[in-house]
Amino acid sequence: MRILFLLSWAAYLLGFGWSSFTLLPDLVGDPGKEASRASYIALMGGIGALSSWFSGPGCMWLLRRRAKGGVNLPHAEYWFEGERRKASLDRLAPYIDALGLQVLGLLAGAHAWVVWDTLHPRAALGLGAVFAGLGAFTLVLIIWTWRLHRAFGPPPALDVHRSAPRRPRRPGE
Repeated sequence: MRILFLLSWAAYLLGFGWSSFTLLPDLVGDPGKEASRASYIALMGGIGALSSWFSGPGCMWLLRRRAKGGVNLPHAEYWFEGERRKASLDRLAPYIDALGLQVLGLLAGAHAWVVWDTLHPRAALGLGAVFAGLGAFTLVLIIWTWRLHRAFGPPPALDVHRSAPRRPRRPGE
């Protein structure tokens, strides 16, 4: 997953740079809210590079430098403390790289929308495309969260069949 992230990250940076310098005009944005191409490249390029990196491999780099903590999952006190921490962080790394890929895909979609809107102003994609992209991102994020919680479920010692909750006592019983 790390290799896929790194290849995608490099492709995003190259594609972003090429499309921004060759396809975008000197002023980018809606009339009255334009920004210069240089400021767009600096802002969106910085956000794209840094947020996807720190949502992926950069996050793992920071987690590995902490002695403990830093992971907010159910049962994290079992999986990410003591002698299990290194092995659990190794198991967590592909999930974090997948999150970085998701963020990268979201930002690539935002940039593609800006380029499309600039090149074809009369054939604007509209809000339906935006909501479809955000819906797809949200669906993938929900699936990612579900898979992550399943991978780091209850510890083996706590994974027992639980009986139904007891009925509280009524007054006079």
